[in-house]
Amino acid sequence: MFFWTPSWATPRPSFAAHPPAGYFGENPIRSLAGCATIANGERDLSDITIPAQMFLSCVKRTGECFGHRSCRRHLAGSKSIKILKYEHDQLSTYGIGKAHSSKQWRHLARQFIRKGLVIQDLEHGALS
Repeated sequence: MFFWTPSWATPRPSFAAHPPAGYFGENPIRSLAGCATIANGERDLSDITIPAQMFLSCVKRTGECFGHRSCRRHLAGSKSIKILKYEHDQLSTYGIGKAHSSKQWRHLARQFIRKGLVIQDLEHGALS
């Protein structure tokens, strides 16, 4: 990630988690060796196409009126009062996401919001 810099300055990478090691008298390459992503230039990527489809389908089928917590519960097959009250247990997406934990769904929901795949209503938290 690069931050904006004036035209006379060269862009420098952001080291939010690791301050520039040279400042502390350390060898920068050696200090970052513990981080596999930086040291090897590799990223641990996984295909989330199916979970994304599940989540977005859940948002759409529940009427775009509920937040990511309700969608997580819906995908996990919860029997909560809210799900039963609105008869969301009758929808085709109910319980299809049991293979993923609530923490994983929360992470995915946040990524989808950040990337603009879904929009979160700031007043009520509903996703659309």
